[in-house]
Amino acid sequence: MTGPSRSEYCLGGMRTGESRLALIGILLLALIVAVSAGGAQAKKKGKSGGTATVTKAVNAAIPDAVGNTRGLLVSTIDIGGKRFKRTRVRDVNVTVQTAGAISTSAEDLQARLTAPNGATSWLFAALSGQSIGPLTLDDQSPTFLNIDSVPQDNTPGSLAVPYAGTAQPDCLEARGGCPLGVMNDTPASGRWTLRIYDISGATPGRTSALSFWQLRVVAGTPYRTK
Repeated sequence: MTGPSRSEYCLGGMRTGESRLALIGILLLALIVAVSAGGAQAKKKGKSGGTATVTKAVNAAIPDAVGNTRGLLVSTIDIGGKRFKRTRVRDVNVTVQTAGAISTSAEDLQARLTAPNGATSWLFAALSGQSIGPLTLDDQSPTFLNIDSVPQDNTPGSLAVPYAGTAQPDCLEARGGCPLGVMNDTPASGRWTLRIYDISGATPGRTSALSFWQLRVVAGTPYRTK
């Protein structure tokens, strides 16, 4: 009797040709599963948050105070996009520059920043000189604001007129929340609002304009709690 041909040998009850097709099918299925798992893992590893830095040129006059009514200029910056959706504030810095009309214009100015959820921090008040900045307010700065109109050269750790540099918010003169840390762990995404006030119209011509401001927000996913 003639034996079976080489192509008719069986592997586990299956012809060799059929077993090869089955093996190829198994390998393709394993590859599809691996690719799908890798895609899901890559999607899971996608990071939210980071640092948003936005600069806004304003170049607008800060209304002078009239009688008992303070002058007010409002400017806003929006932080948004998928990257910052549902993220929380880790740190906030804000930079401000004003231009004063006379040598004492800055004395009338107060400023505060409000986060999207309403948390508010006073930045400065009762400074000296004609113009401010560019002044960066940063909680982590070791430098404080020197409000003296004629600061002493030997005052350590202070930033004086014209306040060009980085310093802590002026919490001594704060009219509300201070420092910027009051905004930590609040929603990062949304509208941030800077308000600058002119608190006195007693001196004619003592006016100022807001040149620009910059917002820097470091954001991350919510902290995990057990």
